[in-house]
Amino acid sequence: MLGDAVGLEKIKFNHDVVSVENKSDEAICHFSNGDSYETDVMIGAVTFRPNDHYAYRFRPILDLNDIDVGSTAQTGFYVAGGWLSFIPIGNEKAYWFGSVSGANTIEEFIDFFSSRTKMPIPQTLSKTLRGLLVHSSLLDVDGVP
Repeated sequence: MLGDAVGLEKIKFNHDVVSVENKSDEAICHFSNGDSYETDVMIGAVTFRPNDHYAYRFRPILDLNDIDVGSTAQTGFYVAGGWLSFIPIGNEKAYWFGSVSGANTIEEFIDFFSSRTKMPIPQTLSKTLRGLLVHSSLLDVDGVP
């Protein structure tokens, strides 16, 4: 559809962007092969690369009355090597997501946070049904977005 709308000759495939600058009402895109392109509208795509962290997302809803977390703001707990955040979704409900460096299983994730008893994390994890977790690699933008 994009090719039909603007013309395929205006789309630069397999060009790595090294910089973009504004010039009056136009954008100038500089590519790694030395080419540049001036236009009034620019759309870019990015590639991703994996990192060494793993994310666990609990998509089912938690009742915030069961854990000690505020119901109006995203709350995050960060320690060296890991983090866990709560996202309120209204009506005293939330879901959580987090990551632990090097954790490949939910058991390793739980072990990492089990001693953090001054945080609501161990309590939250004990109420999390394992069959409802989604485990996915975290990805980083590779290069200039």
